[in-house]
Amino acid sequence: MRGKAIQYKKYFQYIDESSEAARNEIFFDLGEKKLDIIINPSEENTIAYVQSTLISQKDIGDRFLKFKTEIDGLRLEAGDNLLRLLDSYTEALEQVQNETITFMGSLNQNPERFVRANSAISKEITGFMQALS
Repeated sequence: MRGKAIQYKKYFQYIDESSEAARNEIFFDLGEKKLDIIINPSEENTIAYVQSTLISQKDIGDRFLKFKTEIDGLRLEAGDNLLRLLDSYTEALEQVQNETITFMGSLNQNPERFVRANSAISKEITGFMQALS
């Protein structure tokens, strides 16, 4: 039982750390790049923003793979009820992952729109983040 408890604690610690890292990445790094485009919609700032979103997509994908690996480790120790819950959880994670990547892709489609429709974009981002909570 002690090994299971350690494994679950490790997993939940990873979830907390990953969630905090993702929030910081989205709100600080991407937010900063977004402000740079609004203040100065230059090609350089646009490229920096797009690069930042692509790096964020990669980081999100890496965290997702780590989640799945950790869940697979939990599955080794799980009983039938927990296996069903983990399957359901994995499906939900995959759905959130797909929605996040789609959303991040939409942010890259036309970065200059931040200059034209900043408040609408901010509401879109806030709505997406609230839906994930």
